[in-house]
Amino acid sequence: MAQSDNCVFYKPDCVVCVYVDDFLVAAANTHEIEQVQRALQAKFRLNDLGTPRSFLGIQFDYHVDGSVSIHQHQYIQKVLSDFGEELPDEEAKARFATAIGSLMYLMVGTRPDIAFALGLLSRFTSQPQSHHQVALQRLLRYIKATQFHRTTYRSGQLIGYTDADFGGSVVTDGAYLHSHPRAIDKAESD
Repeated sequence: MAQSDNCVFYKPDCVVCVYVDDFLVAAANTHEIEQVQRALQAKFRLNDLGTPRSFLGIQFDYHVDGSVSIHQHQYIQKVLSDFGEELPDEEAKARFATAIGSLMYLMVGTRPDIAFALGLLSRFTSQPQSHHQVALQRLLRYIKATQFHRTTYRSGQLIGYTDADFGGSVVTDGAYLHSHPRAIDKAESD
């Protein structure tokens, strides 16, 4: 079991993700997948759905070159439907935290590009002011404009690093505007 996530189990060349009654098995070869599947079928009644097209709201697109893209276009449509319109001021304040939570799920799943803005906005969920609501609407407009973006993973080594805010500078000093993101090898946002 992974120390960082109690729902992820692994052994060499194989990873099993479990969420309630959904299982996702990834392995270096089909023999490993079949071995895990047989072991699970000995304990549970399973339906093999084949190559995953969707898992926990994340869609998978497979390409002929062996790469895979992930996205949450359907979830984005729902979020935009729920929160994309300008709301009366009091109703917007009441729904601010709900919108932030919905966007956090998107951020964790497939959209790390909204992490910094969402991190700033999430500091104000208990008492959002009108300018926070304006910033949330801007973030929603950005998501709408980029809703078809996806992350594509190719075979090879995955490397990534960044310092998004110079190690925790205060919001008011403006230093967070000067971040230094680095390229991520073998993963690209389309």
